[in-house]
Amino acid sequence: MSLKDITVLYVEDEEDVREEIVDILSRKIQKLYVATNGEEALELFKKSCIDLIITDIKMPIMDGLEMIGKIRELDNAIPIIITSAFNDVTFLKKAIDLKVDNYLIKPVDLVQFFSIIERSSVVIFQKRELIKKQKQLDLSTQISGLAYWEFDMQTNTFKANDIYYNFLATNKEKEGSYEKSIDQFLNSFVLKDSHKTIIDALSKAKYNSSTYKDSLELKMKKRDGEVIDVEVNYYMEYDSNNEPLKAFGTQHDLTKHKNIQKELEQLLIQQSKMAAMGEMIGNIAHQWKQPLNALSAVMIHLSLLYETKSLNDQNMKDIDAKVDKLIKKMSSTIDDFRNFFKVDKELKSFVVLDSIENILEIVSSSLDNHNIKIEIDKSKDKITLDGYKNEFEQVMLNIISNAKDALVQNNTKDAKISIWIEEADEVVNVSVLDNGGGINDEIIDKVFEPYFTTKSDDKGTGIGLYMSKIIVETKMNGKIEVKNRDGGALFVMRFKKGE
Repeated sequence: MSLKDITVLYVEDEEDVREEIVDILSRKIQKLYVATNGEEALELFKKSCIDLIITDIKMPIMDGLEMIGKIRELDNAIPIIITSAFNDVTFLKKAIDLKVDNYLIKPVDLVQFFSIIERSSVVIFQKRELIKKQKQLDLSTQISGLAYWEFDMQTNTFKANDIYYNFLATNKEKEGSYEKSIDQFLNSFVLKDSHKTIIDALSKAKYNSSTYKDSLELKMKKRDGEVIDVEVNYYMEYDSNNEPLKAFGTQHDLTKHKNIQKELEQLLIQQSKMAAMGEMIGNIAHQWKQPLNALSAVMIHLSLLYETKSLNDQNMKDIDAKVDKLIKKMSSTIDDFRNFFKVDKELKSFVVLDSIENILEIVSSSLDNHNIKIEIDKSKDKITLDGYKNEFEQVMLNIISNAKDALVQNNTKDAKISIWIEEADEVVNVSVLDNGGGINDEIIDKVFEPYFTTKSDDKGTGIGLYMSKIIVETKMNGKIEVKNRDGGALFVMRFKKGE
């Protein structure tokens, strides 16, 4: 797929700019809608299937930000790029609140412009592919049950139809017969880890009467060695003395379903990261404020030295060293930001305290701005985990951000967030406690549910803590829980200790 496969809505009121950009976009994008103001663009959006919006801010009739607000009421996820000559903080803040993906200052750098469009198109194509796979999954679910088998408990034989053996990538010629003993069947197609599951199910069925139905999940192996996850639905037939005679069942492959589920979870994790981008940009702004002020002071000092003819080699060396230090600090902030949005593909060992301090480095200025104190126990500085470092840091960011929001919302006096690490046997506990009043007992059991949020629509998506649970429990085989303690919310994550 390429840019010609996406549909773009471009909104610009200035005729010269509009004609130039439309000419450039038309060379790569075949499906391009053009509007001259927000009202016209909103009507086009309602009537058309748009993948990406590129818009100006200052326009007649309806400006870009008002238009984006109305579009967000219809579609909260569509990628939006702003191109504007205005870089006022007010506009930037409103754009962040409206979850705009990128903000480019005019005149637009065309290389950067198309780079951003390319990145947006990747997400668009991923969503399309996931929708396609979800439809395929739904179709396979509708036709499941065609792989049929039966097990005669009197003769201890197992047999199945052609579709069942095709399902396991084998056939009658290779197997020699469609009938096998239960032991032959287990040894041929079922992983040893699942043998006990089958034996336990059959034993349980012996103590039931009449018709007995159940389902279970197994790990099976095809003739070519491929291991698949299978759901088996079966029922038992009994004789007049309630002795089990036969088990009948159907089954379907869960592997595709689980793979798609993993892809959906990864997409949600990225969506959660993108939802956090607005706050991350705010954190960068806080982080940069001090070095920018310092740079300004250095330039004033340099100007003064020049005007008073006091500038010499030593002055220049000192000023050069200060400027270099400040620029490196600002560059480090950007590196932290970029690393946060990288996708971890491999399990790696990392030091827990280092990851926590990485996140605190990013959010420290924002916390300072709200007079929130951080207390962190640094005594456990050697403890490691095996997992996805960036995604663990995302969990920490979600929890710390939620704590900050609670402290700010409740105007907590002497606001603080405490973080500590503990280890017992082979378990590592990471705890985060705030003093922001805690979570209402009526909703505390719902905070990890998808799209559940106590914040207004423009401030919360409800996926942060849900994805935190997915990362901790599904991707890192840990456990996360929350409870109220000491006038605040306590989040505890438990992991198996790293090697």
